[in-house]
Amino acid sequence: MQGTRNEQDILTGALIGLARACTSNPRTGDADRVLVEGLAGSLFQKSGDEKHFPELTRKVKEEKDRIAPGCAMCTARCGNTDDYDMERLWKGPEQVRTVKTMLLYSLRQMAGFVWPVMEAGGSVDPEILDFFYKGLFILAEDWEADLLLSSVMEMGKVNLGCMEAFGKADIL
Repeated sequence: MQGTRNEQDILTGALIGLARACTSNPRTGDADRVLVEGLAGSLFQKSGDEKHFPELTRKVKEEKDRIAPGCAMCTARCGNTDDYDMERLWKGPEQVRTVKTMLLYSLRQMAGFVWPVMEAGGSVDPEILDFFYKGLFILAEDWEADLLLSSVMEMGKVNLGCMEAFGKADIL
């Protein structure tokens, strides 16, 4: 289980790096697809597929390099597009960790509704996609729990939109 969690954390850290790269660089439809696929795929490892998390991580990193090509080679690194070290979250203050974990698991769940819609060629409300980026960005911030709670509250509204998109899609 530890190996799976480590790979899951590496994927999640890469997703946070992609989300942060898209704050100062133009976002593309490909980035949206990779981000949502990665979040949905980070819910669990496919049975018997040890390459699941590493393959998704590779896709995320390739997309981040397309979005911000100069960052990987930069000699004056600012850290804005670096993969996030999930140990910061797991070792953070208990209240902050609890709220961030709630946010992370909810983002994964929402992506689980949205990814099949995207995979089937359906459209997703841009506001929902924006929230995925915002939520991942927030995970890397060193905010107090009460400030983080406003994002969790906003997530409830966005989650309803995810379920509606899934319900309207003809994918079953």
